[in-house]
Amino acid sequence: YCPEINKGLQELKPKVFTSKEIDWHVIDEFRRLHIKESGRETRSIESWERQYECIQRDESFCVCGYIDSEMVSAGLFLNNKFHCYYAVSAARRDMFHKSLFHPLMWKAILHAKKIGLTIFETGRDETLASNSIQLSDKEKSISFFKSGYGGIVHPVLRLQINAK
Repeated sequence: YCPEINKGLQELKPKVFTSKEIDWHVIDEFRRLHIKESGRETRSIESWERQYECIQRDESFCVCGYIDSEMVSAGLFLNNKFHCYYAVSAARRDMFHKSLFHPLMWKAILHAKKIGLTIFETGRDETLASNSIQLSDKEKSISFFKSGYGGIVHPVLRLQINAK
């Protein structure tokens, strides 16, 4: 992804928002971008407020990309003392010909390294995990994007506890 990252760094201005820089306006702009590009509201305002609170507590950070001061892409990355997880993103679909998220992911990786995190997880690769279900073109594209950052594939045990 080096050419895509470099191209994106020339086309847009990425910015990392931590507890020191974040304000609600940034998250609300991210939320509005997500709604516009999704074509619908996929999560409640309360979930965005919780994500904002996580950034304020240094349990996550946000990376946003701007062209001419307009947010055109953004991503949220959850973290603890060792682990970073790519949680959610949005980007302008009418600008997909540009490298809108590659440089943001790269900035997130560099930031995670800077703050001492040793694991950076992009999430489940649907093409590897879902051989029994039909994937949408969007799911295939997301999996292909994530796999381009390399690393290792490992099984993950996820426990679901049903409280009664």
